[in-house]
Amino acid sequence: MNNFCKTLIKTFIFCGFIFQICSCENNASIAKETPKSEKADSFSRDDYAAYLQPGERNDIAKQKEEYTFWEKKLEKTPGQYPYLLKMATASNSLFGLTGEVKYLVDANDHLEKANLMINNSSAGSLRSLARCYITQHRFKDAHAALKKAEELGEKLEETNKMLFDVNMELGNFDLAKSYLDKIEKKSSFDHLIRRSKWEDHVGKLDRAIVFMESALENAVRQKNQSFMMWSYTNLADYYGHAGRIEDSYNHYLKALSIDPHDAYAMKGIAWIQYSHNKDAERAKEILNNLVQRDATPDYLLLLAEIEDYEGNEVAKQKLLDQYLTLTSKPEYGVMYNKYRIQLLAEEKGDYKQAQQIAQQEIDMRPTPQSYDLLAWSQFLSGEKEGALNIIAEHVAGKSYEPELLYHAAEIYKANNLNKKVADIKPELIESVYELGPAIGKKIQAL
Repeated sequence: MNNFCKTLIKTFIFCGFIFQICSCENNASIAKETPKSEKADSFSRDDYAAYLQPGERNDIAKQKEEYTFWEKKLEKTPGQYPYLLKMATASNSLFGLTGEVKYLVDANDHLEKANLMINNSSAGSLRSLARCYITQHRFKDAHAALKKAEELGEKLEETNKMLFDVNMELGNFDLAKSYLDKIEKKSSFDHLIRRSKWEDHVGKLDRAIVFMESALENAVRQKNQSFMMWSYTNLADYYGHAGRIEDSYNHYLKALSIDPHDAYAMKGIAWIQYSHNKDAERAKEILNNLVQRDATPDYLLLLAEIEDYEGNEVAKQKLLDQYLTLTSKPEYGVMYNKYRIQLLAEEKGDYKQAQQIAQQEIDMRPTPQSYDLLAWSQFLSGEKEGALNIIAEHVAGKSYEPELLYHAAEIYKANNLNKKVADIKPELIESVYELGPAIGKKIQAL
């Protein structure tokens, strides 16, 4: 997935998935025919045409009915906090189904109220609140809630799993590994997906794939479709990063065969059409379809990147302005800080605001990714020596993400550290699919 969107969406998908399977602890119609592209013959539109317009989502109406049911019960007996938890679960599901952030805010409000009513005395309710905080990128708040749950001791292994998740997001990697090691059932789905995430973090993609493949086998044995969906889409991502594009494509299709409405899998296919096949027409067809049925802002960014690749500056700027306006709404909080920083620095030349937000990110989660955002915005403003110092102290050797390596290479080049650029460039060339054609051209010019 591209440098704009990959990290954010995977975080949302991961946290939304964990919320779905744990929270509160208590057939496709064929798309209209359009002219076929002359490109991308190896990845036929016929493979996914049925998923472009997969019909109405009955599950949205069902979740709204569920919410109303518990809302009416709460009106009759206002002191029943479990009703608030049920309403939060329905709201969170609606957020996942529609991408409308109002549902996430609603879930957060109900969970905070429920925990206040019982004075934070339920580890399960605290974990549910932490999941909601994670989705909002409120990682320190999530950590605080989980530490309270840890003290309570109820279903401690469930808390340990989430403490791994949130410490990874906070950059407390050694502490995260200690919580991973506490998970007793090493062959469990929950352990396997987290072990896969860890291996990817330390740069061992081959081992990350092995563990995710084991997770898929576990999910198939259980006949658990949610687990299977998670495994298929994550394997598709990993296969793409490993250059196994056909395997990636087929696994997105397998996910869609389970859930024809899965937007993440469709976006993955759009990325293949754009980054691998250089077929902007088909990629935009998928993304424009997703914009119509999912309120998540991320599709606008990828559409803007494709317009940039095609040289359509006016269309690109229109999409970026639309994105910035949308994500500046208070309901989104800090969820889109990373992308706002990049756009402010790269496209709008507002380096001061970009650096201010980057510093806020560092204060909230001092990860290599957060420091990279500050270094990149400083570099683009002309502060090449300051950017180099940040890379040397907080980024180099601490992350294997291609985007961070690309930023480091540009900063090294500006500081005449050509040997360091030469050391990084072969790995960047191998990552062109993940970074996208636009950055691929810049890599060749390093």
